[in-house]
Amino acid sequence: MRSAELPAPPLPRQPPTPSELNQPPQPAEPLSVSPLEPTQILAALSTGHSVVVQGEPGSGKTHLINAALGDGLLRERRLVDLTSTPSNPSSWQPLVEKAGSRGDVAAGANALWDWLALPKQGETLLRLDDAHLLDDAVLRAVEEVAERPGVALAASHSAHPSGPPVLADLTDVVAFQVRPMNTAQTEALLADMLGGFPTADAVHRLWIASRGNPFYLSELVRDHRQRGDLFASDGVWVWTGVPTLTDRMMEAAFHDLSGLDETERAVVERAAVAGGVPATVADKVSRRLLRRGLLRPGQGGESSGGPAHLEVTHPLRADAIAAQVSSSRRHDLIAGGPVAPAPTAPQDLVRSVSRRVRAEVDVPLPELLRACDHAVRSDEPQMAVELTGTVLRRGIDPVGTIQLLTARATAHLRLGDINAALSDLASARSAMVLSDGSGAEVLDAYLPAIRHETTVRHFLAMDTEAALDMLSSTARWMRPQAKTNGTVAQALTNVEALYLSHLAWAGRHPEMVDEAHQRLRDTPYLEQVVQLVGPAAVALALTGRAHDADALFRRFLPVISSDRVLRAWNPGSFTLLRFFLLVLTGEIDAAERTEPTAGTDIDMVGRHLRRGTVASARGDWVTARRELRAANVRLRVRDTLGVVAYSLAQEAKVAAAAGESSDARALLSELATTPRRCSWVTGAYLDLHRVDALLWLRDPSITDVTTHLAAAAARDRQYAIELESLHRLVVAVGPSAAQAAIGEPLAERVALLADRVDGRRSDAVVAHLNAMLGSRRRAATQAADRLRECGVVLPPTHEPAHLTRREREVAILAAGGMTSRAIAQRLVLSVRTVDSHLAGAYRKLGVCSRERLAEALTAAGG
Repeated sequence: MRSAELPAPPLPRQPPTPSELNQPPQPAEPLSVSPLEPTQILAALSTGHSVVVQGEPGSGKTHLINAALGDGLLRERRLVDLTSTPSNPSSWQPLVEKAGSRGDVAAGANALWDWLALPKQGETLLRLDDAHLLDDAVLRAVEEVAERPGVALAASHSAHPSGPPVLADLTDVVAFQVRPMNTAQTEALLADMLGGFPTADAVHRLWIASRGNPFYLSELVRDHRQRGDLFASDGVWVWTGVPTLTDRMMEAAFHDLSGLDETERAVVERAAVAGGVPATVADKVSRRLLRRGLLRPGQGGESSGGPAHLEVTHPLRADAIAAQVSSSRRHDLIAGGPVAPAPTAPQDLVRSVSRRVRAEVDVPLPELLRACDHAVRSDEPQMAVELTGTVLRRGIDPVGTIQLLTARATAHLRLGDINAALSDLASARSAMVLSDGSGAEVLDAYLPAIRHETTVRHFLAMDTEAALDMLSSTARWMRPQAKTNGTVAQALTNVEALYLSHLAWAGRHPEMVDEAHQRLRDTPYLEQVVQLVGPAAVALALTGRAHDADALFRRFLPVISSDRVLRAWNPGSFTLLRFFLLVLTGEIDAAERTEPTAGTDIDMVGRHLRRGTVASARGDWVTARRELRAANVRLRVRDTLGVVAYSLAQEAKVAAAAGESSDARALLSELATTPRRCSWVTGAYLDLHRVDALLWLRDPSITDVTTHLAAAAARDRQYAIELESLHRLVVAVGPSAAQAAIGEPLAERVALLADRVDGRRSDAVVAHLNAMLGSRRRAATQAADRLRECGVVLPPTHEPAHLTRREREVAILAAGGMTSRAIAQRLVLSVRTVDSHLAGAYRKLGVCSRERLAEALTAAGG
């Protein structure tokens, strides 16, 4: 077997030379291709090569070959399908088996040749799917025939590359290995299947569940659309379900098992139920199962220091096989002893732990807690409730009880069940009272319980005072012991930092900013105050101290990345608030480069917020609207803490800037009735988004709204907000009307504020304000350009053209250089519809070419 770089040039096929015939076949390194790209297959077949495509079942091998064979370049060949199916069993295999029964490959090949009865002229292409199901004698006969002049082979198989080779003796062949889809390919296929834009959360979870396998992905999509938990809202597709087995998955598993003998079936069932089997099982059995593509080497294994093991090739395949095993036998298979290292992938860990818990097999507590944590993060909180409840009913030590009750409360919190969460946390406090309260182990278990209970009371019950009172009483209880006990002193630092954090999350920044900043600079217990860094930095930025806020984040970046902190905290709010702070202080490029802390789960709603926020800061209204709409659609389904208020304010501003006035007003109305909850932590930055929306809408209420915001900011010494409020007021109504509205000399107030704020964005705002106050038109234009670079995109000074939403979307993409076909694919429209919208935009903007669009859109606020 040899490989070729494809696409290959159209070279004539030459017979092998005598010297080449004497050389042993050299295995080729398979070319990895997308499951949905047939072009390389076509290139190989068109130049006379044989093709072998390997990949796990459902990976798209048949689709790939069908697409290549359907091309007109191959129509002059005779196509012979050698594939056997239950409804169309082959008649050639028994003949070949009989002829080659004594190992006579030539006799078997001649039998197949005679059966084919090929004409003397013309070329023939043999088609063979699922070659891994045929025995070696038959395959060697096929190989021998495929090597004859005028014959080529297009075959697929699911044998794992680590197992016995399939069709390895072919010499004039190009081998392809179809890899699972990555997230981008999964997103593209999902958008095609659904006919719309899926949320990042849906893409990620479906990719994890399907492992990038097109068969399992399509089955999950079909099943969950029927169930109603994969649905479209405001044009965005959301998935709120958990992976389930479908009839076709069960049928495929039944088919897998039906072709096995008793020994092979026992090995596969054990691998499916127990998570793996030792690689030391009978060599012939493991080789046959690797050859059939049922098993693969497990992740981990000897290369990572663990025992080598084999596992079923796909988790959903394993689940479908396990579902056909009786419950008593499942228990016996799992309890028979560990056969594989503990899974490292979070989704595999949840599957492994749930199987053992349901089979009443003990699971180490740290492993159980990690599984529950991931189940909650992956939007399967009910799984965590089930696992913790089962173990608690069996009984566990006091520290374990506190930890499990806290984990279950977290799951109830995600489900929105306030009473159940508070009940679990009250029980955790009772267990704490009965324990040695000064022990480090107990405190490490209790502090997460305190954090979760205050979260429930603050953001679900919306009782800020109850959360603060609880933290105050806990601190009073700890202070006497903290004087002599270092462990308690650290715990006290943690609780006091949490108290200040909740003041900020409640929007009470003036009450906490100075004390928080001092504590963060002076404390020796850096790991205990991590949760305070983000809220304190935002509070500093509100006062105009952008440099202090950035220095605070930089000091704690190494701390937040340490293993101890990652085990104790979910630093998601730290990284997300750092991102927003960079945006709000004008550092757009730096914000875009920020990444979630290594070792933490990716917040999929946060991903939409990040993309939408950066696009908004750059005036890319189409992208911003799509991403923020996706975030809000998902948050409307489930928003435990209250992020949606801030996200709605951003989307309202973007909709207004994009010329979608009715949508913008609807979003502002929704914002007015939406409790801010955790969004209070952003302070008046949220209100600035509302002001900007009114500015783009040219709403007459902007004078009163902005004046009120400036007065409140002055009262709270939030100088950055006061400065920006005055700036928007001048932009909206002009210097004279603005000064009349605030009732004091505007230039003097701006000069005073300029001395109290720092940072790139504030400097740009001051420059633009001073230019407008001094009626320096050129300086104002230059300052507006600087503001745009800092993320403040202002509306034009004249009434914009009244483009429809779709006209504006199409026009913006066309101005960016996209062709009509590319725009049609992106917006899921026909090319004809795109051209129609583009013509409407030309007419309204008064231009006649794409080259003039960008300038016209800028002038119209696009």
